[in-house]
Amino acid sequence: IAEAAKAEAPSVWDTLSDEEKSARLAKVQSDAEKLNVSVMPVSAEDDRLKISVLNGAAEFGDEQLLLFEPVSERIAVLDLAKSQVTDEGLKVLATMRELEKLHLENTKITDSGIQHLTPLKKLEYLNLYSTSVSNAIFDYIKDIPSLRKVYVWQTKVDTQEARKFEKSVNLEINTGIDLEQAAAEAKAKNEAEA
Repeated sequence: IAEAAKAEAPSVWDTLSDEEKSARLAKVQSDAEKLNVSVMPVSAEDDRLKISVLNGAAEFGDEQLLLFEPVSERIAVLDLAKSQVTDEGLKVLATMRELEKLHLENTKITDSGIQHLTPLKKLEYLNLYSTSVSNAIFDYIKDIPSLRKVYVWQTKVDTQEARKFEKSVNLEINTGIDLEQAAAEAKAKNEAEA
């Protein structure tokens, strides 16, 4: 409940002076650069932040996530793929009220970490490819009404359960089965033509 209150509370960022905003952003960018982490605007028209830890993923974990706290309300895209982030680290994400896209593929994330994402009322995209999540994530992601796409290929999520859940909410769950079937069909077709 406390985490949900954080996401709904008035924006702290909006109360800051332009100087304070610039100072916070400069500090985060400086710290990120030392870790080989990319921090940039989403686009020329959108000054919210897009952060990728990919180039420094091997050294990036829960402690490093704390570096983003000064600008947490400005993060729209966060790519933590292949990082060392754990369920515990995901608690920090509760303050990222603008977060729309979250990449957690190839991390140590489990079902219990997903519960920390429920305060993210703008989250639309969640990639959990090759993590240890299971059907239990449905209990948490049902509380994120903005969510539109979830990738659970090579996880413990059951395809039939994913399809049932998908029909109960306005959400696309990609289990990778369609990709595997398409690859098998293409292989069979190529072999038939040879």
